[in-house]
Amino acid sequence: MGVLSSMDMLIFKSTYFQAPNGVFELPLTNNEKLVMLYLLRCANNTGAAFPSYGTIGKKCSVNRRTAIRIIESLIEKGYIIKTTREIIHNNHTSNIYELVFPSDIMSLG
Repeated sequence: MGVLSSMDMLIFKSTYFQAPNGVFELPLTNNEKLVMLYLLRCANNTGAAFPSYGTIGKKCSVNRRTAIRIIESLIEKGYIIKTTREIIHNNHTSNIYELVFPSDIMSLG
């Protein structure tokens, strides 16, 4: 692997997202960090994300049950708040996840 020189440019040919550097300093497992990063990717401008457990699992290369366990762990640790959306006419819908960061997380990294 080479190092980029001042003459090189890093060009992304597809979309990307940014995440706070402090996420990598959180006391989380690898899978918890990955799910946290995925939720950050999915989040709207208010910090809310609403992918299904199946989608979280697929995008993070874990099964649905593991995705549920990871979400439950992140809730228990206080990094996300889950709001269950009302089921309308027997149609299941995804939960809403609000990302919660300690105030100092944004300055880490």
